[in-house]
Amino acid sequence: PLAMLAALLATQPAAPPPPPLLRHPPLQRHGLQRVHVAAAGAGGSRSRNRIQDRSSSSSSSSSSSSSFAAVPWGELTRGAAVLLTAAAAHQRTVRSSPVLPGPGLDGRPSFPPPPHVPVTWWQLAHHAAFSALGVHVLLFNRSFLPSWQLVLFMYIYGDIMSALLHAVFDHKDCLDRPMLGLDKVAYGFQMHHAWPLESTRGVGLYRIFCDTVRIQWILMAISALVCTLTSSHLVLAGQILYLKLLFGAYGSSIGHFYAHVPSRERPRLVSLLQRLHLLLPRRHHAQHHRSPYDRNMASVSGLSEPLVGPLLRGAAFAPLGLTLVFLSFADVRLIEAA
Repeated sequence: PLAMLAALLATQPAAPPPPPLLRHPPLQRHGLQRVHVAAAGAGGSRSRNRIQDRSSSSSSSSSSSSSFAAVPWGELTRGAAVLLTAAAAHQRTVRSSPVLPGPGLDGRPSFPPPPHVPVTWWQLAHHAAFSALGVHVLLFNRSFLPSWQLVLFMYIYGDIMSALLHAVFDHKDCLDRPMLGLDKVAYGFQMHHAWPLESTRGVGLYRIFCDTVRIQWILMAISALVCTLTSSHLVLAGQILYLKLLFGAYGSSIGHFYAHVPSRERPRLVSLLQRLHLLLPRRHHAQHHRSPYDRNMASVSGLSEPLVGPLLRGAAFAPLGLTLVFLSFADVRLIEAA
């Protein structure tokens, strides 16, 4: 590669322009661009002179030996040193530069673009276990299948809970609640309003699934504790909990994700479910992204908006938060008793 680079420099009629890396303003301040241009220009002129001298003095030398002898090794070494120094300076500049703020939202602080968060093996293990349990019951143990009435109720309830969850974490006051990391969760919800496509299509559906794993574990731990102490129908409680996670975590993730995907990129089944309003329609969810972000907060299907929308819109943070906490602890037990 070094010989090829030297041959390219030797055959150029003029000094090549500096690479994009050296056109970075901080690197220009260090004078690295001028050094690179001078080194490249000197290398180009000297190499052309050497080739001309050797071609006129000796015609018996082979082309390979002439190319090797014409390599401007000194200039090439200095140019490589300049490139390495420039790359190091560029990395230091990138690390020390502050993150540019994103768009402001209705008097809220600006949000930078969503960071890249890698997925983990334990998130994959959770999805695999959850799917395996459902497939096993569906194929080999149908006696544990829930009734269609319970499935329909939990489908609507999952839509209601997604609206309540959005109402809590989309609230301005939630950004000022550092206890239990509520401010960090609220930051993720409200950052989505500033970067709607980057935080959905930009990260992918599987990444959104993985974002729900921790909250699923918290809900499973709470429900296991409450139902173990108070429930007399553990199978029914397990069915309620499974459907709660199925529609509340995975269903809301699917509905919300495809509400940000254009029609040409959506599967036909998804488009059909959206037209039937069984999955969150794109136009319906678009109204949620208008300030003050308190309309159409449900993310499974949006069917519960006429019921819960007027109750959640404009509500104070305290009653919203207390309602979410109460239902997180008691909903499985209350549904089981009903």
